[in-house]
Amino acid sequence: MPEMVILDYREGIPIILAEPRPDFLGGWRFWCRYCKRWHLHGRTLGHRVSHCTVPDSPLNRTGYILALASDAGGEKKVEAVADASE
Repeated sequence: MPEMVILDYREGIPIILAEPRPDFLGGWRFWCRYCKRWHLHGRTLGHRVSHCTVPDSPLNRTGYILALASDAGGEKKVEAVADASE
């Protein structure tokens, strides 16, 4: 099962490691540990509204900021963190 990685927090908002979506050029995704589903997002940077289907998920209260991961040589590395400004 995939793993949700929280890298840090910015003003109480989690920064979550995301990977490129294989089904959507330029989109991002991450596995949610709360609803056990992929959260799928387009290319827009910045603070994101949660897509979590679990009503009491902490992600629904704060949303999240996505950090992009690359898969260079089989090892995931953080490429960029989206700006938190909206």
